[in-house]
Amino acid sequence: MLPADLPRNVELLLKKAAVDPPFRAQLLAQPAATAAAYGLQLSPSESALLAAASAEQLEAAIRALVVPPALHEALRHGTPAAAAAALEAPGPSWETIPCTGIRAGPPTATGSRPEMPFTPEPTPIPELTPAPEPPPRSWWRRFFGKR
Repeated sequence: MLPADLPRNVELLLKKAAVDPPFRAQLLAQPAATAAAYGLQLSPSESALLAAASAEQLEAAIRALVVPPALHEALRHGTPAAAAAALEAPGPSWETIPCTGIRAGPPTATGSRPEMPFTPEPTPIPELTPAPEPPPRSWWRRFFGKR
């Protein structure tokens, strides 16, 4: 079972395998040899992790990884150092994204409504409990007198 927090070199191998199908086949067949051929120096714990993981576990980890499209080229054709640098590059942060506010969309024809993507199920109405029986008339007479 692969841990949720992968070591950096193992993550680099799996992300490269996610965008490069021939590399993926090599990695699933011979993980340690593929890492050495790619030029990565694996630590003993990273080597042990790759040796302990089955091909099915590696395939599942590769499918679970999300690789941004901007990194595909660096991972597919770059060196391990270039790919690692691309993975380390920070993405946009809230400070760098300009705030433009909310803008209205184009006007629609009068009386037309946008199409709903689905039809919601009707909400069931909860059952009402019946009102309690009124007290006998003699009780009212005692407190309010005859009317």
